[in-house]
Amino acid sequence: MNKVETQTRILRNLATIRYQVELLGRHGQNISMYTETAVADAISAITGEQWTNLNATSNNYPGIDIVSPDHAYGIQATADLRKAKFDKTIEVLAKELNQRKNRLEALKKVEVIGLACVNNVKVTSWTKISTPKQTVEIRGISLEKRLELENQGEAALDQLDRAFHGLASTISPFHLRSDSEELEKAVLPFLDRKAIRDRRSAEEDWHAMQEAMLSIRRLLTQGVNDVGVPTTRPYATFEPGAARLLKQIYDETSAISALLRDELQTPGSLRESDWSLLEGHRMRIQEHVTDLAIGANLTPPIL
Repeated sequence: MNKVETQTRILRNLATIRYQVELLGRHGQNISMYTETAVADAISAITGEQWTNLNATSNNYPGIDIVSPDHAYGIQATADLRKAKFDKTIEVLAKELNQRKNRLEALKKVEVIGLACVNNVKVTSWTKISTPKQTVEIRGISLEKRLELENQGEAALDQLDRAFHGLASTISPFHLRSDSEELEKAVLPFLDRKAIRDRRSAEEDWHAMQEAMLSIRRLLTQGVNDVGVPTTRPYATFEPGAARLLKQIYDETSAISALLRDELQTPGSLRESDWSLLEGHRMRIQEHVTDLAIGANLTPPIL
């Protein structure tokens, strides 16, 4: 496998791990062990050092779960990094750093790494926690961004690939359907809708078409249906061929939404040239849906 293929496989397995951790959480399972393992293995792979999971020997270590060999760099691992989690980590660390017997005397930097991370500059920017004896810098970041795969050498990528593949293959006790099953039972039926199939229906109600485009994007990125119920895996967890087509469908729906934005704000502003572009996007969605079905040896919906 070449470097690009390895990176693609790593990202797919990371997306699968993220999905499985979320699935476990919805069923009330303890997800911290899997999250910490994924982050610790990933950081060890890209640094070439063995980082220690502190929770393996000490429960509730103050503010960090994983530490570098010299204890100067700490990591708090979490499934879904939100500002509340980030602020709580700062609070816990500040309390420990102000203790007379501080267990983190060597600590200089901390990253709160999430399998998913909120896009908030107050979380992702470096912040200082200062005491009379010590200053620690802290920021939040997603694991995917922290990995900087494009900058990693082959040895690091291979180790990361093995670690994520092993974890993605064993993490969930729940049966995960194959790509073909997901497409047949959840994705293709969801995409067989008027906004894609029937031009006349779309002309009658642009609001309904815009909502359909949003709905499709929610399904593809989050795996949830129109009422927010999880029904399938996000497109990033599919094999590369199917993932590519699903991403293209996502992009086409985004283009349609952009064309409709002005029309919804100012009815009658959609020009004939815009309509032609919209029809082109819709036809390409139909083509991608057909290709998805054929690639999975399924009967394409009649669009």
